[in-house]
Amino acid sequence: MAADFVKTERTTLKRLPKRGVFERDQVYSILDEGFVCHLGFVIDGRPFVIPTSYGRAGDNLFIHGSAASRMLRALAGNVEACVTVTLIDGLVLARSAFHHSMNYRSVVIFGTASVVQETAKKLEALRAISEHIIPARWEDVRQPNEEELRATLVLQLPLIEASAKVRLGPPLDDEADYELHTWAGEVPLRLVAQIPIPDPRLPNDIELPSYVKSYLRQRTHGAPAIELRIAKPEDAGAVASVLESAFAEYRSFYSEAGFAATAITKDQVEARMNEGPMWVAVDGDVIIGTVAAVSNGEALHVRGMGIVPAARGRKIGELLLTHVAEFARAQQHTRMILNTTPFLAQAISLYERFGFERTDEGPLDLFGTPLFSMTKELT
Repeated sequence: MAADFVKTERTTLKRLPKRGVFERDQVYSILDEGFVCHLGFVIDGRPFVIPTSYGRAGDNLFIHGSAASRMLRALAGNVEACVTVTLIDGLVLARSAFHHSMNYRSVVIFGTASVVQETAKKLEALRAISEHIIPARWEDVRQPNEEELRATLVLQLPLIEASAKVRLGPPLDDEADYELHTWAGEVPLRLVAQIPIPDPRLPNDIELPSYVKSYLRQRTHGAPAIELRIAKPEDAGAVASVLESAFAEYRSFYSEAGFAATAITKDQVEARMNEGPMWVAVDGDVIIGTVAAVSNGEALHVRGMGIVPAARGRKIGELLLTHVAEFARAQQHTRMILNTTPFLAQAISLYERFGFERTDEGPLDLFGTPLFSMTKELT
């Protein structure tokens, strides 16, 4: 990755400069989470702003559209452009109307676009856009043919001059207003996938792909620099290692069979992947956390959650549980259930903070290791 962005006259924030962000990895994390950019430019003295999808590969942003588009073709003629991407993370309710706000992350990019001419590079750019929207889809569909490629214009915008602006946290009221008897705080907002709707002409024997069934838009705000993705078969060994590491210090509290059922083997991990979705939290290229789920009627059973000891305190557990809850709601489950042991005090505290409550439902024993259930109602 190239060095951080250098401040320019155009990217330096004039108002609230402390909210400015020039670290390249943070700018890229916002771009990678967004779906739509707004492309602004001026032609013949007339301003235009076009909302469009995009994709990023390395230090370039790619935008595509119809080759017949006069405006896109004009952009390829050394016309300067401004691209913006905005993510809304929540509503900020203050005690006064004046101080109401939103929590957001936004990026502004300046530059001059060029047309991607070479067929191989054009295909790679289109692949980047596809993978940006829904990873793994490109390999599952027919690739563009020559006629479709000729009908498509792809623009490349080098990421050289850019900055981000971020607002986080609670409202900032006038000191005197803190005495008002008015609720104030934040209303977090998230983009959540709903249940997929099959094409009416889809044959009944075509199964829903895992990348659609478990689709979750990556979110980086307020979380560590962690990638959360669906587990792959080749991750099985690493997932087994995470579970072994996560529970090793509690081994003496388990029966031998109980520990073996908790810190499962690579083969057992692979089998569990076929029973329901499994996610992994990845730091760089290292898997540091995992959680799995399986449908149980109206409930989603959460299981196999573990985080390596070195990653504790980084809110990985909250990140994993939040994504599982989003998945459960998207699949129209009405509650989440899990089983835990009474000596896992930190895990139990996390579950309670997340809204789980202890129940009398079984099982109450895991091969001689005491067990109890917890449930969370989904609204």
